[in-house]
Amino acid sequence: MEFDLGSGASASVAAMAYWRYSRGDGVYDIPGHLIRAAGDSDARFVGKEAEATLAWQASQEWELSTSVSAFAPGAFIRQSGAARSILMIWLESNFRF
Repeated sequence: MEFDLGSGASASVAAMAYWRYSRGDGVYDIPGHLIRAAGDSDARFVGKEAEATLAWQASQEWELSTSVSAFAPGAFIRQSGAARSILMIWLESNFRF
């Protein structure tokens, strides 16, 4: 869900849930490296995430944004190793030529 705050600013919120496609599959990072093997877990639910973002289009070429998200582990993560909630914060600056 996105909101126009005026003067080139916007805010958005999102919620995601993640499942394994197959019970024999693990969890992979973006390049495709295995980061959590299936092990003995038969759970499919990996976890859920909520995110809030603020962005400002400073000029036609330059955008600044920040985001905060929280990930809560699901049954698969809890059954296959260390499991804790994660808070992620990022700042980004984009300049388009």
